[in-house]
Amino acid sequence: MESLPEFVNSKFFYAAARKRGYIHNLPIENRSPLIPVPPKTIIHDAFPQTKQWWPSWDTRRQFNYLQTCVSSSKLTEQILCALASSEDPPSLGVQKYVLNECRTWNLTWVGRNKVAPLEPNEIEFLLGFPKDHTRGISRTQRYRSLGNSFQVDTIAYHLSVLRDMFPNGMNVLSLFSGTGGAEVPLHRLGIRMKTVVSVEKSEVNRTVLKTWWEQTPIRNFD
Repeated sequence: MESLPEFVNSKFFYAAARKRGYIHNLPIENRSPLIPVPPKTIIHDAFPQTKQWWPSWDTRRQFNYLQTCVSSSKLTEQILCALASSEDPPSLGVQKYVLNECRTWNLTWVGRNKVAPLEPNEIEFLLGFPKDHTRGISRTQRYRSLGNSFQVDTIAYHLSVLRDMFPNGMNVLSLFSGTGGAEVPLHRLGIRMKTVVSVEKSEVNRTVLKTWWEQTPIRNFD
């Protein structure tokens, strides 16, 4: 019988909407989230420093799906100029223009009338990866890899049933998990990976995963 995908929106795990279908044969009973549950399903909880500058007319509570590229500095300058030359609050037309760009590019407020794209380390935090997980590759590569990554808390929720199924650890065949979209959740769950065979076509992602592995107290990696 063909397995149908289970559709899950990661907005319940972090402050961005990302609905994806997961094909698996895992039990759905007795799942559990990673503990402690991070306070990051709402933008202001994830990034409290933004509250100081966030205008009342920007009603976003979550970001849209994370992309593999970011807005240009020219766009953020145009938004700054549009707001600086407007009244407070700005006209509905200006508000609509700014909000449309903010939603499109996941811009956040970093100063008076000033927006900016999320930094790579902020995206790492939202996705549940360790700090500086992708540091060491170019900025463009970081955005591309993170934009294509799995969300760690979401994957861990699905894989949490494996703790009772494999109390002594397990061997892992990881196919195209990006920067560690399977390995990092298993490690966070405390599931011992006795051996991992990872297949990943991106050399950049392989480098990120290998670096994480070498810095993590786990061994047996091919």
